[in-house]
Amino acid sequence: MSKIDTKYTLKNEGHQLNSDNTMNQPSNLSSAWYQAITLSERIALRDPIKQLHDRKIDAEFAERRMQRWKSQPPFSTDSYFAQRLEINGITEEEFLYQLGEPIEVVRDRYPSPPTWLAEIISAFSRPVSSNLPPLPKELHNPEMSGFLDAIAPLIAQGCDRLREGIASLIKTQSHLPFVPNTVEEALFANLPEKLLAMLSRTMVLELNIARLQGHLKGTHPQNDSRALGSACASAIQHSTYCKSIRF
Repeated sequence: MSKIDTKYTLKNEGHQLNSDNTMNQPSNLSSAWYQAITLSERIALRDPIKQLHDRKIDAEFAERRMQRWKSQPPFSTDSYFAQRLEINGITEEEFLYQLGEPIEVVRDRYPSPPTWLAEIISAFSRPVSSNLPPLPKELHNPEMSGFLDAIAPLIAQGCDRLREGIASLIKTQSHLPFVPNTVEEALFANLPEKLLAMLSRTMVLELNIARLQGHLKGTHPQNDSRALGSACASAIQHSTYCKSIRF
């Protein structure tokens, strides 16, 4: 398998991803995506503290999450945690509300999707280019390349931006520090391995969940590339890395 397979199907609450990699965006975007909103992004649109007292939150859940934050070095020292909150211009009380408020409230606070989410929507809203650079030889197998299938639209989006940048430089620069015909493949060579390092833990978890739920068919699901791609794609929305606020 020398290329990323871009044919798979994903259906969930937030969107439907068809075999031609197009996203049917509903009028109300699934709140699950907003689990990945960073603390800084939430703070930028937070309500005044006096309004927070009138809002119901899951106080017990918020307190547990607060303690998880404080247990992580160097935040186990109170002064470091206070300094970190001060950098963002937020009090511990406001932080507690941020941790406990329903994710639907976070979603509704945005008049439009944040930039990073808009880029994801854009990537999955168009067919994936068939001329992606070839994968390294060591990744020419479904077990390794299957994880990359789920993010093929994002890889294609990045390659398109690179090509646009190269084209712009060719028009404006007389001397280029690279060979235009080979630079894309050269830059892409080490990317799949780095992406796999970022994806593997979450993807393995999602594959196991898919197996337990009966979504993977056959005795050897790694041989079912479509099932593998579909299960991997579900991790994009249900990633365990999107379950808590990130600094």
